[in-house]
Amino acid sequence: MTDLDFSPYDGYKNDFEIQIGPISEVDFSAKKFGDNLWMNILDILGASFGSGTTMPGRSGFSYSLQNDELSVSLYVGPIEEDGVLGHVPASLTAISRFEDVESSKLAEVLYAGLTASGGYLVVVFAHHGKPIAANFDVGDDW
Repeated sequence: MTDLDFSPYDGYKNDFEIQIGPISEVDFSAKKFGDNLWMNILDILGASFGSGTTMPGRSGFSYSLQNDELSVSLYVGPIEEDGVLGHVPASLTAISRFEDVESSKLAEVLYAGLTASGGYLVVVFAHHGKPIAANFDVGDDW
């Protein structure tokens, strides 16, 4: 596995957004995909708790985990036909609240865990909106 280093993108209010999609879009269900992805995220983080709720008035589902150590939120919407981001309908934001663990380290752990599973397309964006890691071709027109 390649050593990841997202630390150059750390800083005050510099969150990382991780976009995630299924390897196969056949019979895609945002609810089923979101539930399975959320359980995988909790497993990667070593957490056994969290919540999943349907967002009223929207066609997606949101999940969140908030505690003294971290803040994690996931939104999963429908697959869209346009562009690279249309194939990664889940948006994950994870923020470390540990003094000695930067959010970049949390993003690295999540990226490594999700890509190691082999079941997801994953792209990580730094705060400026440019992709810094992906396990599929996202092009270079950012």
